[in-house]
Amino acid sequence: LNDLLNGQQSLQLEQNNLLNGQQSILSEQSEMRKEVAFYYGSLMKKLDETKIDLSSEIKHVSNVQKLHQDVLEILNEKQQ
Repeated sequence: LNDLLNGQQSLQLEQNNLLNGQQSILSEQSEMRKEVAFYYGSLMKKLDETKIDLSSEIKHVSNVQKLHQDVLEILNEKQQ
């Protein structure tokens, strides 16, 4: 009978250890999800900033191109 009780206690201890391990894994998983969400949000914000910067640069290049075209047209008119 003592052996049976000791075996039962041993099984209960192992079960508690498994439950604690499972709880620990769930907690770590939750933390990892938070970190991934944070980094994903940061990357998306950086991507949006880069898109805005790129759009601004494209507009600037377009304006410079237009000015060059205007200058070329004026030079062409003066040559005629």
